[in-house]
Amino acid sequence: MIARIRSLLVRLGNLFRRTAQNQDLNEELQSHLDMQMDEFMQQGMSQQEAYRKARLKLGHPAPIKEACRDQQRFPLFDSLLQDFRFSLRFWKQRPLLVLAATVTLALAIGMNVAIFSTIDSILLTSIPYPDSERLVLISLLDESPRNESVTRSRLGNTELLEFWQQENKTMSGMAGYSAWMTTVGSGGDPERIYTALTTPDFFPLLGIQPLMGRFFSPEESRPGSNQVVILGHHYWQGRFGGDPDILHQKITLEGKPYQVVGIMPADFKPYVPGLGRNIGLFFPITEISGSLAKSPIINVIGKLREGTSLPQAQDELRALSGNYTGNRERLPEKFDVRVFPLHEELYGSYRPLLMIFLGCSSCILLIGCINLMNVILAQLTGRTKELAMRAALGAKRIRLIQQMLMECFVLVLPGALLGILVAAGLVHLMVTLYPLQLPRIDELKWSGNNFWFLTGCVLFSSIMIGLFPAWKLTRDHVADVHHISQSPTRSQNRTGAFFLAVQTALALVILSSATLLIRSFQELRMTDPGYRKEGILTSQVSLPEKSYPTPESHAMFADQIQKRLASIPGVHSAAITNSMPLVFNLLLSVDVQIPDSPYKEKQRIGTRAVSKDFNHTFGMPLISGRFLNEQDEKSLESVVVNQQFARKYFGDASPLGKQLLFGEKSKTIVGVLRDIRNMKLQWEAKPEIYIPFAAYPSSMIDIAIYTDGNPASLTPAVRAELRQIDSSLALSQISTIDRNLNDQVMQWSFRAWILGLFAMLAIALAAIGIYGVTAYMVRLRNKEFGIRMALGAQPKTLLNQVLRYGMLAPMAGVIAGIPLALFTGKWLESMLYGIEPFDPVTYTSVSVILLAIALLGILIPSFRVTRINPAETLRAE
Repeated sequence: MIARIRSLLVRLGNLFRRTAQNQDLNEELQSHLDMQMDEFMQQGMSQQEAYRKARLKLGHPAPIKEACRDQQRFPLFDSLLQDFRFSLRFWKQRPLLVLAATVTLALAIGMNVAIFSTIDSILLTSIPYPDSERLVLISLLDESPRNESVTRSRLGNTELLEFWQQENKTMSGMAGYSAWMTTVGSGGDPERIYTALTTPDFFPLLGIQPLMGRFFSPEESRPGSNQVVILGHHYWQGRFGGDPDILHQKITLEGKPYQVVGIMPADFKPYVPGLGRNIGLFFPITEISGSLAKSPIINVIGKLREGTSLPQAQDELRALSGNYTGNRERLPEKFDVRVFPLHEELYGSYRPLLMIFLGCSSCILLIGCINLMNVILAQLTGRTKELAMRAALGAKRIRLIQQMLMECFVLVLPGALLGILVAAGLVHLMVTLYPLQLPRIDELKWSGNNFWFLTGCVLFSSIMIGLFPAWKLTRDHVADVHHISQSPTRSQNRTGAFFLAVQTALALVILSSATLLIRSFQELRMTDPGYRKEGILTSQVSLPEKSYPTPESHAMFADQIQKRLASIPGVHSAAITNSMPLVFNLLLSVDVQIPDSPYKEKQRIGTRAVSKDFNHTFGMPLISGRFLNEQDEKSLESVVVNQQFARKYFGDASPLGKQLLFGEKSKTIVGVLRDIRNMKLQWEAKPEIYIPFAAYPSSMIDIAIYTDGNPASLTPAVRAELRQIDSSLALSQISTIDRNLNDQVMQWSFRAWILGLFAMLAIALAAIGIYGVTAYMVRLRNKEFGIRMALGAQPKTLLNQVLRYGMLAPMAGVIAGIPLALFTGKWLESMLYGIEPFDPVTYTSVSVILLAIALLGILIPSFRVTRINPAETLRAE
């Protein structure tokens, strides 16, 4: 097979070489051969005899015979090669047009390739695990009566997972995992790192093999077993310098010794929901510290057996769950089981955004192609005589179309090659500015799919630019080349106007979409979260179970650290909470009975445990009553609620003095606090209760410090105070409130930035297209305008005529583009905030902007009409 391929390549190389060496000679000989054949055939000879005698008469039988044989074998190849060489000579005489086309297509094709590469990496490329198409994520749907909406949740305990593993028949394997953070080291310089807790089946299920050592055994995953840990490769390299002797040694984690039993491979990445890329350590699932030790909340993944469908697996797990009689602690009262493809669960939510990006980039390419097509159409009057003469000499229509398509292919090719560099630059820019906004974007690489997509862009552009002009030009064969008009016909004018309208419509769609997202981004940035936007340092401390085993020890430590932090010079106040807004925002779900409200049954309400200075530190104003004080921290009998709580459960009545029942304990509402954005900046506040931290102490303690200066500068002082209390503890998740808010709008900024870039390019290309077509039309009608001015027409009248005619196409494009823009806006509805998808202000302003740009593009070349000299026009006639 290899020998045949090598032989074919040699033959093709020889053919290229012979064709290049003998092309001119063969064409001349072939012309003489045809003339001699005609003479002999007129004498009554057959075609074969005439060919033989003509060849012998010329005295050059070998080259002619070889050329004829090659043309008989590869006629299409020879004609394409001839057209290619002609196209190179043709465009060499038009360098400015080639440069403009190259820049336009490089930007348009580069954007398309960059977006497609992202789509290919995220949506089309499978997860790099064996049989990844059979991996699924198993979730619960909380259908409890007290749950206001049906929400998805993870497993509340491992016993149900073990029951599924033993009883199911549709899964070849199931495993659980959960994300966590762990303190490494003690005494000198402890640090908090991201960790993962897994069942023994996790790594075998994914088909992962350790670089060194082994994974967990089932015995090591049971409570009370040996404490073991697996090191992530990057953490092993960074913390231990890649020392292979670390295997089977012990390291201190959470104040306890753990034996290292394995090292993860360098290329392992956890492509599962909830686990980041920078996992440093892996523990058995039973090693969660604190209050979750007995029943961790875990994610469950599984692998379908071959031949098993998703509905079959889902029905089986649903039936098994209905028969489950074990421990139901931390499980919803009523739940349903759903099975989702893992790839879809990871990346399916990005599909609408990526399709919007691809659609806009495709519109950019279409606008650029229309611009170049208008240029080709504008050249029709200049090339009509040339191509008509070719037709008169015997060139067939398909041959002329082939030639023009080859010219367009040669015009497109440099832009496509430069577009590869543009695509690489755009991807690099996205990774640099917004590295976390698209998954796997840092894994982009050139693949076969990218090559075929680029080839498709080149072919589409070539056909789009050249096919219609070629068809239009060759539709009627011209018999007399001396009677060809050099002025634009009415058909040509209509064609140019139609494509200008299409350009305007596409630009309107892109510009309106970008405007909607940009305005949404601005609205979100202007949203008041309900607390200070700057001057607050946030961080977290995790208390190990060994040193702080009881809730009382958690409360005592929280009180101690809060007082020490408040005494740091420059600190106005410090607060402690178990749930930092917008960061560590998982509120406690507490069942509360509200006797004086219309809701008689227990209500599940989000509860935040806080210290007394919480509202002062965050600058959260009171609506009525007061906030918690020192006496409340001791008695634990008072709570504060937010506005949503008061509005929902008490209406217009004041909630102050009302009682809330937390089980058997009654607590009094002493204040109403302003609503704040807790989970997401774009989500409205829900009913919340603020309760003293000592009432619900947690081992995970969130810290907030308010200062007038730069809050980040307080980090060393906070570390020093923490070291004074307990040198084994590490400060983690250090940030500032303004950075937290910026993180909330980062994805919105990314969307607005990408579509804003598309919109600017679309407007520029549309304006260039309008200007170019108008300028060319005015230039071709100079003779007409000059004659009319000589006959008495006023320049102002001609200028108004050009403007009226030129604006018809953009106005038609705006009218046609508005329905398309409304449809696109409806598709964008889930990505908007504070803006309706059919916002009239947006579409009106966008239409006015496009018409203004179109008017400017028409006005500049139209002024040439006023500078026409009628005398010179008549003299030329």
